[in-house]
Amino acid sequence: APQCFELGRFERIFVVGCGKAGSPMARALDEILGERINAGVIAVKRGHTGGCGAARIKLLEAGHPEPDAAGVEAARQAEELLKKAGVTL
Repeated sequence: APQCFELGRFERIFVVGCGKAGSPMARALDEILGERINAGVIAVKRGHTGGCGAARIKLLEAGHPEPDAAGVEAARQAEELLKKAGVTL
C-alpha cells in the first residue's frame, strides 16, 4: 500500500538505495523532490545507470550477483551518508 509523508516536517532528505531499478527510482525522486534532496547514494548493477540525470543522487556501479570492490565502496559511501543523516548503524 502507498505511504504518504508530510515532507514539510523534514529539514533534510537523504536518499540511499541499491538495485537494478535504482536509476529510474533516482530520476523519479529527483523529479518529485528536486532541490529538497540534500544528497544520495544508490548502488546499481554495472551497466544499469541509465543516464540517471539526478543532480544530487550519485549512482555507483557495482558487481551483481557477485560482490566486488566497487560494491564495497558503494556500501561504504552509503554508510557515510547515513551517518551524516544521523542514522545510528
